[in-house]
Amino acid sequence: MNIGFKLKYTLAKVTDFVEVLCYKLQLLMLVWSIKDFASSVVRRSVEFIRDWNCFWSVPLAIIVLIGVPSVLSLFIATSLVDLGLLTQMVIFPIGVLLLFTAVVWFIIKLDWSEIDDYFDNNFAEDFKLATPIQRICVSLFIVGLLLSLLVALSRVL
Repeated sequence: MNIGFKLKYTLAKVTDFVEVLCYKLQLLMLVWSIKDFASSVVRRSVEFIRDWNCFWSVPLAIIVLIGVPSVLSLFIATSLVDLGLLTQMVIFPIGVLLLFTAVVWFIIKLDWSEIDDYFDNNFAEDFKLATPIQRICVSLFIVGLLLSLLVALSRVL
């Protein structure tokens, strides 16, 4: 009888040990699966941003539209600058311009893939081959276009 009792006691201990070990293995597998999921999400996000680089400005626009007024309200506590006016006339058009550029590049990527391919692969090389005056004209045109869009958005909104 004594041997049977010891055998039952030992089997119970081994069974408890195996159950605890299985539980720990399940937790470890869960942690590994969460880690693999997180790394795959990060990898896919980086690949998405690399392939669809027109969307990099969307998170930046969200930060500008939501984060900047909150941070400015912490530092500008005086009545010298109206935070609502500053937000409406300066920060909001910048955020809308960032969203506008994301939408425009998305449409270019979907509808005119040849133009998108040219901008992704050949524009930098062609820009380097241009004369300095041509580079200055193209740069000033782009800056002027963006500035006029910003002014138009601030007037409309």
